[in-house]
Amino acid sequence: MTMKRFVVIPLLAGAMLAGVAQAGVSSDCKASFRPDVRESPQAVTLQEDGGDIFRFSYGGLEINGERMTLSARGMADAQAYEDGVRELMAEVRAISLEAVDIAVDAVEIAMTTVFGNGASDLSLDLRALRAELEEEIQTTENFSSAEFGDRIDERVNRIVDEAVPKMKGAGMRLALAAVLFGPEYVEKRVEGLDERIEEVVNQRASDLEARAEGLCSVLEQLEALESRLDEELPERYSLRFVRPN
Repeated sequence: MTMKRFVVIPLLAGAMLAGVAQAGVSSDCKASFRPDVRESPQAVTLQEDGGDIFRFSYGGLEINGERMTLSARGMADAQAYEDGVRELMAEVRAISLEAVDIAVDAVEIAMTTVFGNGASDLSLDLRALRAELEEEIQTTENFSSAEFGDRIDERVNRIVDEAVPKMKGAGMRLALAAVLFGPEYVEKRVEGLDERIEEVVNQRASDLEARAEGLCSVLEQLEALESRLDEELPERYSLRFVRPN
C-alpha cells in the first residue's frame, strides 16, 4: 500500500460519511431532499439542478422573482415550509459536524498507531478542519448547503495533499524498522487497531444513523406542505423538492 493511499483511504471515508450526513436523509427514508438550500435570516431559497428558484420569506413565496398570490392557508403553509427547511438544515449541519468528529477520531487513532508522533501534524490539521466548519456554520450570513459540501471536499483534499509529504519521513522510519526488526514489529504496532477504531466509531455511528433517520418525519411534513402549496401555484410551476427514493 503506498503512502498516499494509506493516508487517503481513511480521510476520504470520513469525507464520505460527512457527505452522507449532509444529504440529510437516512437510506431508510422513503424520500430524499437534495436541492441547494440557501438560508439567510430573511429567507430560505431552494433550487435544484438549475431549475426554478423558490424563495420563502415570512409566509410569502416568490418563484424566479415572481410573487405568488396565496390564500391564508397557503401563507401559513409557506411559513411552515420555511420553518421546516430551516429545522431540517440545522439538524443536517449538526449531523455533518458529528460525522466529521467521528472521522477525525478514527483517523487519529489509525495514524498515531502506525506513525506515532509523525501523525501529529495531520491530527492538528484535522482538528483545524473541524473548527473551521463549525465556525462557518455558526457565522455564515447566507449559508448554502451545496457550497458547504464542496468546501468539505476541498478541505479534505487539501489536507491529504499536505499530509503526504509531511509523513514520508515517518513512513520511511517505519519501513526501516520493519527491515531491522522484522515485519512482526509493524504487525505488533497495528495489532488490535481495528478493534480500537470500532470501539470509538461504532456506537457513535449508530447514534448518528438513528439521528438521521429522525429526519424522515420532517421530510414527510415537507412533502405534505409541498402538495398543498402546489395546488395554489400556476401550472407552469411545480414545488417538488421532496422526491421518493
